[in-house]
Amino acid sequence: MFLNQTQTYFDNLKIQDSNPDKFTGIRRSVISFVENVPHKSCDSGWKYDHSLVFNTISSENDWVCDNDYRPMVIHTVFWIGNTVGCILWGFTNDYLGRKPTVLLSHSVYFLAGLATLFAPNFTMLAILRFLVGCAHHTVSHLPFLIVVEYCGVASRTVPLKSW
Repeated sequence: MFLNQTQTYFDNLKIQDSNPDKFTGIRRSVISFVENVPHKSCDSGWKYDHSLVFNTISSENDWVCDNDYRPMVIHTVFWIGNTVGCILWGFTNDYLGRKPTVLLSHSVYFLAGLATLFAPNFTMLAILRFLVGCAHHTVSHLPFLIVVEYCGVASRTVPLKSW
């Protein structure tokens, strides 16, 4: 039975490979369906049902309708901060050393992350998420590099295997 399902799966893949426009046709069908679905206007706002789902920052701040772009802006700002942080913490790492950089980046990560809980407005939240993004890469990678440096040359692959 498993062999038959696997064979059917691979046969379907071959059909898709032989007709690359099939995927394009499906995609166009989905896009036209979504575009033709009637959209509810936001004239009277939204009422959220949190009986099954927890509150989110989007529901708490009513980031729907005209403000539905805001969560994506926050994510984008975070990743821009990550890019800037790689450069910034790299220089800090070169001038101060790895241990001070780990302590500083963890402090920024913790304090900015904690402050995001109390951000009074969208601009402050974006600034704090930028700071969290700046420290994110360093927080997640630099301690690992320090562990690798403490290992002898012959055993440096041990932390890699546990990663």
